[in-house]
Amino acid sequence: MIDFARILRTSEPSPGEQRTAQLVGPDGQKRDVPDEIFAVLVQVANALAQGSGVTVVPNQMTLTTQEAADFLGISRPTLVTYLERGEIPFSLVGRHRRVELKNVLAFSERQQSQTRASLAEITRTTQQMEPLLADVELPSLKRMSEFDD
Repeated sequence: MIDFARILRTSEPSPGEQRTAQLVGPDGQKRDVPDEIFAVLVQVANALAQGSGVTVVPNQMTLTTQEAADFLGISRPTLVTYLERGEIPFSLVGRHRRVELKNVLAFSERQQSQTRASLAEITRTTQQMEPLLADVELPSLKRMSEFDD
């Protein structure tokens, strides 16, 4: 697997060079591989070479609330809160909520986008405050052993 990943990485065309990846079957039949699929193959091969697992699922796959929460790295009650607020669409199967993977992915992307925007704002604010804080003298820090008992 490691050799396959290395071959895929080194087979990328140089800038300006136009090449199409091809899949060759055991019978020698060749089929062109779209660039997007080739990029996915490179990612999969790299992940497998590093010992990571890879799962390929369709976007319309339906998840339980626990599966969706695990995917997002949050608790199930927190996920249910997002569902009830309408932040992630869901359907009911009997009394059970089901969430499509594509909606979980869209929510995750929105959250990441909001996080990036917040971090950018914090960075801008900090940079604007630097000149104001330049003349502020901060107290020196002491080690615990320097304090009197």
